[in-house]
Amino acid sequence: MLTQLKYFGFLFIFSLISCQSNTPERRVFQKDLMYTTFDIVIYSQIPKFLLSSNISLIWKEIAALEYDLSPAGEGFLGQLNRDGFISETTNPKIFTIVSNFIALSKDINQKSEGAFDLTVYPLIRLWGFYAQDAIQKVPSSQEIVKTLKMVSMDNIIFTNKGIQLLNGAQIDIGAIAKGYAVDVAIEMLKSIPSISAGFVNAGGNIRVYGTKPNKTPWKVGIRDPKGTSHVEEIISLYDGDAIATSGDYEQYFIAEDGTYYHHIFNPKTGRPVNHPLSSMSVVLKGGAESADVLATTFLSMGKEKTLKLLPVFAGDREVSLFFIEREGENLLSEANDAWLKRK
Repeated sequence: MLTQLKYFGFLFIFSLISCQSNTPERRVFQKDLMYTTFDIVIYSQIPKFLLSSNISLIWKEIAALEYDLSPAGEGFLGQLNRDGFISETTNPKIFTIVSNFIALSKDINQKSEGAFDLTVYPLIRLWGFYAQDAIQKVPSSQEIVKTLKMVSMDNIIFTNKGIQLLNGAQIDIGAIAKGYAVDVAIEMLKSIPSISAGFVNAGGNIRVYGTKPNKTPWKVGIRDPKGTSHVEEIISLYDGDAIATSGDYEQYFIAEDGTYYHHIFNPKTGRPVNHPLSSMSVVLKGGAESADVLATTFLSMGKEKTLKLLPVFAGDREVSLFFIEREGENLLSEANDAWLKRK
């Protein structure tokens, strides 16, 4: 589903031979975008200061995506949510990207039996989980029932003029956008001469390409859902791999009665999903966008349903899974065979 983009901005000519080292060295770049931190790690013979202008183009591209894909901003998606309609002519490039997101989401929604739904955005706002919301609260049953009328992928339709939202629906593509941005960054990195390998991380949405000079795999740690510094698992990634982790610990609050509420919703009940799965990690080849949306979907579905429906999502791809479940105060981890083969 990743829109094929061509980048013609890399015009920097690396002619300073004296600045080059004999072997590629590790260069690190970092920037806060999309309400998270983007890390770019590359191996190149070119000194870091000579690469900065090229990396700046990547930051500029992601910042533009952040502007247009924010559900409450002034860009494309914010306008769609406010007006309930947007024309292709508003921004043809972003229209194509969002249309592809919607098509992918409708397919995932069907395969997941409704567990993944872009239109839960009004529920996120109702419970106070959006980044700009100041108060997190348990809404009344009446408020939930009223809001659920807006929640359905059937409320998103394509017309011959654009995208239309029905019944007051609004959409949030946060479960796809960061993975997509990682894919965009990787494709742009591949266009830069003299970079032999790269790694892009956007808050746990990661994709790698190439081989490090020492031929070792990339290593990624899976964090403890309890918020400690403990790493629950370490996994190896190879050229073309993407990994995404979704957790119920990313946004949550504890009510006065001690109940733990998080931001992963059941679109049918309007409430956070009620199962023990706390963290879901997915590794596959095929892009960070795919890993991102599957990690969110599988976390919403829970472990048992994920294992049951995995062949439907995987197709002919090998999909590696790592689950962390809560059992009282304890954490229980489990991996499928594809994950274990990477150890």
